[in-house]
Amino acid sequence: MPSSDPPTCPPETALNPYNYPANMKETAAGKATETGLTVSRAFSRPTLAFAFLLILGCQADEIARYRAPRTDEAAVRLIAAIFPQGEKSWVFKLQGPEAEVAQRTDTFTEFIRSVKFDPKAEPPVTWKLPADWRKDAERPDRFATLRLGPKDDALELTVSHLSGPMAGNVLANVNRWRPMIGLRPIAEAALVQVTKKLAVDGGEVVIVDMSGPGGSAKMPPMPPATGAKPPTVPPQPTGAAPFAFRKPDGWTEYRDPKGVAAVAFHAGEGDAVEITVTRLGGPAGGLVANVNRWRMQIGLPETSGEEVRRDARQINVGGSVAEYVDLLGPATGSARQRIVGIILSREDVTWFFKMRGPADRVEQQLAAFQAFVGSVRFDGKGGQ
Repeated sequence: MPSSDPPTCPPETALNPYNYPANMKETAAGKATETGLTVSRAFSRPTLAFAFLLILGCQADEIARYRAPRTDEAAVRLIAAIFPQGEKSWVFKLQGPEAEVAQRTDTFTEFIRSVKFDPKAEPPVTWKLPADWRKDAERPDRFATLRLGPKDDALELTVSHLSGPMAGNVLANVNRWRPMIGLRPIAEAALVQVTKKLAVDGGEVVIVDMSGPGGSAKMPPMPPATGAKPPTVPPQPTGAAPFAFRKPDGWTEYRDPKGVAAVAFHAGEGDAVEITVTRLGGPAGGLVANVNRWRMQIGLPETSGEEVRRDARQINVGGSVAEYVDLLGPATGSARQRIVGIILSREDVTWFFKMRGPADRVEQQLAAFQAFVGSVRFDGKGGQ
């Protein structure tokens, strides 16, 4: 005699459409795909329909609470070419929304193949611009800026060069760029996933190609690297500074729109004077390369490592020794720029404390900046 009891639901793992067997995988679209599994076609449509209704009846609560993942997150893509040229390395970097950069990858490759170097010429590098590309106004912190596409909504490609022993280090550059697009640094063994070599006139260049959620997105976990110890990097910024400090009067904290700085301030009236604290894994290029990068930002020429080390002085920051530099830009028609920077290596991480702005305004904030840096505590015993 048929039982009047309601049908007993099978175990949850047998019915849950999100619990796939071990030999199946879930795609980005949320659908299961076969991995060596032969699916029987013996089930009739009525049988499948009954099974589906049974799932709905037994797991209505779970289905009601299920929230599909967002698919409208704005992904960011970064493509760069690194040209080693003697003691310098030239970098051509394109960054923007994933879909827009994807439309430019072939053109980017053609452009990179057109680049020619002649250290005896002026300028020492030339290229052939694609049809809808144009050169933008000059800036002191880079060699050139190129605009791609419509004038009102153009992508930006930057051309710059660095000097020093780490300037052409692919891993150092990749890990310097990854936080800009919302990614964690990687170990050297993982470089094969984001780099390739491209044959060009006179040799080969390294092409870096990475996509991420953007600088303001939550950082994904670091991928495992076989045969190499990953760099020790603290969690990425989540809005609060990862160290204790005392904020000087008249400083206004703001969130870095690029998502690079762990903490950032404007000092005094307006936003002319900017203070940022940034962290990168490993040596992050070292003292000489970074000081020369700062020099270029305020219109100064690069200088020798000997001069950089001679002008830098050592100070104490949070119980560790750091390098302190003070750079004054040339007097030009615009406001003379000044950068006061501190580079601190601590526990496999490099910290950059930097104040930049018009020379006279930076001078007004110098004592406050030094007091701020002196108040930094990584053990949490300071205070805001």
